[in-house]
Amino acid sequence: RKAVNLLVEEGVLYRDANRGTFVSDSAVAGKGQMVLSGRENYQFQVIYFALKYQPDHHVDHRIIRKLKLEMETSILRVVRMVKKGDTVIGIQEGYMSEKYVQNHEFSDVDTLFDIEKLLQVSVLEQNFEAVIVPAQYANLLAVPIQTPIIKSEGLMSHLDGRPFLYLVEYHHPKYSQLSL
Repeated sequence: RKAVNLLVEEGVLYRDANRGTFVSDSAVAGKGQMVLSGRENYQFQVIYFALKYQPDHHVDHRIIRKLKLEMETSILRVVRMVKKGDTVIGIQEGYMSEKYVQNHEFSDVDTLFDIEKLLQVSVLEQNFEAVIVPAQYANLLAVPIQTPIIKSEGLMSHLDGRPFLYLVEYHHPKYSQLSL
């Protein structure tokens, strides 16, 4: 509720009495693509890297369904801080089936998750929602717990429609600017 109220205050959403809450016209101007200003100036710092075996009870079954994985497929999970200078402007979680990762790419996560390069040969479908910052990321983003932020979820697919990367980003409410 706090996140929605903040978005109403900022003009991203508006309320219509007895009808509901809607996205304002100014928020949807453009072609629906996410634009992160100055993305070429971002640095990424890996803070977590693991290869999880799918039958493991710690693997999120939502990710398995999104990536349309078969049983007994391992999932690579990478969590990175997105930084501009010394400021953390976001947290990015990436999930990929191990069958799409070649052995030499394990040593270069930044190349493996180079979104701009991947977009040249794939399609990205994204959803955005206002959420409260996850507790495990509040300190990294230097925001108080219960701070409303924008979370984007993206599914990257090959041009033939096969999904290969599930991406979740938590955007800093002050430093990460999203334009739709």
